[in-house]
Amino acid sequence: QLRYDVVRPDGPGPFPALLNYEGYAAGSDSSDNGVATFKDRILQRGYALVGVSVRGTGCSQGHFDPFDSTMGTDGVDAIKWIANQQWSDHRVGMIGVSFGGITQLVTAAAAGQDPTAGALKAIAPSSATSDLYRDVVYPGGVLEYDFTFAWTGIQ
Repeated sequence: QLRYDVVRPDGPGPFPALLNYEGYAAGSDSSDNGVATFKDRILQRGYALVGVSVRGTGCSQGHFDPFDSTMGTDGVDAIKWIANQQWSDHRVGMIGVSFGGITQLVTAAAAGQDPTAGALKAIAPSSATSDLYRDVVYPGGVLEYDFTFAWTGIQ
């Protein structure tokens, strides 16, 4: 089970939704990790904002492994869940920064392999890297000690 938070605009709906899917606190604050900058505009434009915490983070169950394919398939499951809510108009986009940008890339890749994931209409990754291993942990083939271990320790 993944922890989630939903904020809907005023009105009866149904609403299109934007998903902020990341490993900090999106499941308890849908506008976590930079999305707060856009929250009011998102709601004013009639979008619901949904935050989901990645498996093993922010009160979501399971084991966190940034290299496991479950990050993408869990994202697809979250999109399907959102699309099937009564308040949803079945159209889902993704928004997020850094971690939330990376999850968009892996979720979109997984959605492309799943013919039932048609609710995902757009992604808008910001400050994302597409290859955690080569771009973050071992850039140029050398262990990037400072960021990798500092970030892991903070988490």
